[in-house]
Amino acid sequence: MKLVNDFSLIIYSFFELSISIILIMMINGVVSTDIARELINSINSLENGSIIYTVVFTLIALLSIVSIFSTESEEDSKRGMAMEYEAGKVLLTKETFENIALSVVKKYGALKASKTSVKITQEGLIVNIYTLVIPDTVVSDLTIKVQKDIKETIAKLTTVKVQSVNIKVKGVYNEPVKAE
Repeated sequence: MKLVNDFSLIIYSFFELSISIILIMMINGVVSTDIARELINSINSLENGSIIYTVVFTLIALLSIVSIFSTESEEDSKRGMAMEYEAGKVLLTKETFENIALSVVKKYGALKASKTSVKITQEGLIVNIYTLVIPDTVVSDLTIKVQKDIKETIAKLTTVKVQSVNIKVKGVYNEPVKAE
């Protein structure tokens, strides 16, 4: 739906920009008002002239309505992802997705001092995990499991698609030595 809203807003804005430029040029005498009058008269003289006017202005009215009643505000998309259901609207924040991803990471004892960040895109979420691993961890096997688990968990809990899960292993975690 967002793609339709964006497309209709672009078309409507282009139309409005074109009309504004033409009117400014006419007011300042750059373009003769006779050209506009001739165009209107030539469309009126057509057999289907009134149908052409009706279709064009109906489309403009519909684009205006779509633009006015667009459901997702820019502020909502910066804070998170808005989901609409029959009962109302739910805003899933970036922090929600980060917490879900972090809860999955914490299930894996071989990952320590982990942090998450999430980027929300039109194609889905990009989840970034920054972590340390304990010694003797087979990193490739572990990270594949973690990536799959994060994707599945977020999709299951929120129905939001995860585009990618990127894991950056920053080093090896060494247990702090207790002083005796």
